[in-house]
Amino acid sequence: MGLSVVILCGGQGTRMRSGTPTKKELVEIGGRPILWHVMKIFATYGHTHFILALGYQADAVKRYFLEYEAMTRDFTLWLGDSRRITYHQPSDERAWRVTLADTGLRTNKASRIRRVAHYIEGETFFVTYGDGVADIDLDALLAFHREHGRLATVTGFQPRSQYGLLEADADGRVVSVREKPRLDHWVNGGFFVFQRGVLD
Repeated sequence: MGLSVVILCGGQGTRMRSGTPTKKELVEIGGRPILWHVMKIFATYGHTHFILALGYQADAVKRYFLEYEAMTRDFTLWLGDSRRITYHQPSDERAWRVTLADTGLRTNKASRIRRVAHYIEGETFFVTYGDGVADIDLDALLAFHREHGRLATVTGFQPRSQYGLLEADADGRVVSVREKPRLDHWVNGGFFVFQRGVLD
């Protein structure tokens, strides 16, 4: 089962106001929600104990997981006996254990983590966002965290400019064009490893 993985799913998705009523974590890519893809990253590395810290539209995320088996597999059911249901294909996610916890509508990220602390198993755990898919080596991240012996490890990266940069001489003539160069600053990569001590 690996380490516990806290996934922050409480935000309102204010940067994604494209007219869709769908919660950002539930927007589909390739027929599966972004949240599922985030979970799959961790499951690939053997971390299958997920704790979803919910907030805004918690009911939509809960509904997705409550209906998950029926929506992703063939099944037979006996009408009149809601407990008798047989799912036919094996599920790739059958080893996943998912705890869904409503942590409040306007709760900040640190408080969301504290509110699910009693579900976290072990001294070391991951935290990430429910809408951040990345190509990340979680084994290397965990090894780095353990090697440095800190309470917290955060991933970061240097993003590329969304524009090509022009350099001009004193007369205004363009002397070089650099297409979308890497910027000088670092940004939060969205994958964290914490020791339980951060909750104190």
